[in-house]
Parts: sequence; structure tokens; C-alpha cells
Amino acid sequence: MFAPNAAFVAVAAGIPLVSLAVAEKSDVEMVGELRDLIRPRFREGDILQLNPAWAGAGPRPFQGLAQNGPDARAELAAGGWRRMWYVYCRRDGIEKRLRDVLQRTVLLEQHEIGHYTVYLVAPEGDAGTVVLPDRVPQARARVIPRDGPPRACDRKGDGPPLVCGPKPYEEVRASTEKVGLQFRRCVWIHPLPDEAVTEVTFPALFSGMEPGFTFRYGLTDGAAAVKTGGPVGLEVLAGDVLLRHLEVPNEAGWNAMDLAAPPGSSPDLVLRVWARNPGARHLCVGATFYRTQ
Repeated sequence: MFAPNAAFVAVAAGIPLVSLAVAEKSDVEMVGELRDLIRPRFREGDILQLNPAWAGAGPRPFQGLAQNGPDARAELAAGGWRRMWYVYCRRDGIEKRLRDVLQRTVLLEQHEIGHYTVYLVAPEGDAGTVVLPDRVPQARARVIPRDGPPRACDRKGDGPPLVCGPKPYEEVRASTEKVGLQFRRCVWIHPLPDEAVTEVTFPALFSGMEPGFTFRYGLTDGAAAVKTGGPVGLEVLAGDVLLRHLEVPNEAGWNAMDLAAPPGSSPDLVLRVWARNPGARHLCVGATFYRTQ
């Protein structure tokens, strides 16, 4: 019989198990302890998921933290997440969903707070991977208009985003967006007016990496809901070597494909994005790269 909250499972695996409650407390007290456990240690690349959703407290104790809906199937690697805080209520949680998460992830920590169990998990093989949003601080971008010379996108201060136009959304940035019914960590690249091309370069990204990588892309769910929206052009290159030319349709979904940089090609990953009608074309891209052994 599956017993995901049994202490001996975590102890036998060498996982730190911390019991924060001896006697049952009120739900308000327990939610406060959950908040105090998770909030101070929540970092970039983390996501929170509750099982089940809390009708009373809802997301308010965790306002501002990246959070998946309770019905979403946790896709850590595909979503670009480094860790998940999974809060399971042993009183009325759905055990099947918990089992699915634990079978597909690596357990880092387990904490007991009253009738709640907090699992801190990570994707399998995470230590040997690099995800694209983490490389935005090193990226550079430029705009290539149909007529006239290219111009560089300005960087705000010493870090992202890269500003490619006057509108707040006309920039390149690491972002958390709902794509394919789940929140994903991705690189936001919004196409510009007049079919100008936004070119983003991630220098030396292939250095020290396997040539093969998993590339992901999709319009945000909000953009895909615009019935008059048109397609978005997208090219993936290793330097000046074209790996894939794509036309992203006005459809919801987080698409994935396996690509590889050919031998002798540049170590730079280059993305080019454009659209004939850029209105509400909120494009997100992601990728997972694997370090050489």
C-alpha cells in the first residue's frame, strides 16, 4: 500500500524529515506555519502547488509566488522549474496526484505540519541541466527592420530585460507565463510592428553542453484565445546555421522538439522572432541543455 507521508520512507532514503507539530492545531495556525516555512526559502526557479486547493485560505498566504493550479500535472523540467514545493493535505488531498508527482521527481526534503505534508522536489537529473530562462542575463538582442540598419536593444541598468521597443511588452525577459494550461518559466519575446525581426543571442550557450537539446515554444494561453490572432515566425540557429524554421499557429500549447547543433557550428544560440500582425502575439520559448560528462 502506498504511504507517501510515512516518516520511515524519508528516513530510509536519508531525506531530512522535520515534524513541526505535536498536537493538531487550527487550520489558520497550520497555514501560517506553512507560509513561514516556504516563503523565506522560495527562490527564483521554484513553483508551489497545493493538493487540494484551499477553499478557505486559497492562494493568499503565498501571494506573489509562482503557483500552479491544483489540477495541473506538475511538469518541472518542461516548465523550466528547478524545484517544487508540493503541499499535500492528508485529510482530503488526492493521493493519486501526489503519487504521480513523487514518482517523477527527486525528493529533497519532507516536512510535517499538522495534517499537511510539504514535499520539496526537483526534476530528475536536474544537476546536469541548464534551462534557457537562466541565461537571459547574459543574452543580447537587436532589432532588424525590413528597411534600415539593425539596432541594439537597450538593457535596463545592469540586467534584464532587453528593451526592443517603446511598449512595456516589447522586450526580452525571463518570465513566468501560463502556456498550455500551466505556468512555465520561459523567455518572453514579443514580435514588433512592421514585421521587424527580434534577434536574441545567447552567447556560448553550447559550450560545455551536449549538442542535442530540447526546445520548447508556445503562445501564452491569453494570446491564443484571441480569435483574430495570426501566426508568429520563429527561427532557431546555432550561430548562423539554421536548426529549425517554425510558424507558431494561434493555438494554445507548449510544444517541444529535439534539436542539435551540428559539429563545428558556433556555440551561440540565436533566436529570431517576427509577425505580420504582432497584436497580442505573446510568445514564450524555453529550452533544456545537458552538460557534457
